[in-house]
Amino acid sequence: NNALNNLKITTNRINCMRKDNNKRNTSKYLGVSKTRNGKYSAHITIEGQNVHLGTFKDEYEAHLCYMTNSLNQINQENQK
Repeated sequence: NNALNNLKITTNRINCMRKDNNKRNTSKYLGVSKTRNGKYSAHITIEGQNVHLGTFKDEYEAHLCYMTNSLNQINQENQK
């Protein structure tokens, strides 16, 4: 239902996080991928540059790292 009271103001980044995952994704979280050795890598794109945030044993830890950096990036963009 596209009634005005059901719509939310959001950024493209947040919209992408809400999308269903692509079948080729190796993780259920945006910005997280599974590496060949079974660990999870977190990465984010900042000003067109892919930035590696770290490698984690747990998929959720990688997700938390991505979300923290994503929110920091959104705050920086809003301050400009």
